Amino acid sequence: MREHQVHEHAVLEVLSGRVALAAGGHDAECGPGTLASFDPGERRTVLALEPSRILLLLAPWPGDGHFGAGEDADPKRMPAQGSVQPLGSSPD
Repeated sequence: MREHQVHEHAVLEVLSGRVALAAGGHDAECGPGTLASFDPGERRTVLALEPSRILLLLAPWPGDGHFGAGEDADPKRMPAQGSVQPLGSSPD
């Protein structure tokens, strides 16, 4: 992924392969089991050094500022994977 940022806290786990991470003036090569966390708005780059799988978690979803002016932040209109009911709660 080219240099990017998101409005949410991000946690990245390397599941397999090797990736290079760059953020905040620091670079690291990371293998399976590596966890990296990023603050909202922190710029970072992720580069696969070999075929790799990563897991990326963004929280809270959507973060403050995720939607621009005039965009609809209604969770009922978000993709199914973007918003789920907490365990034990009933849908509206």
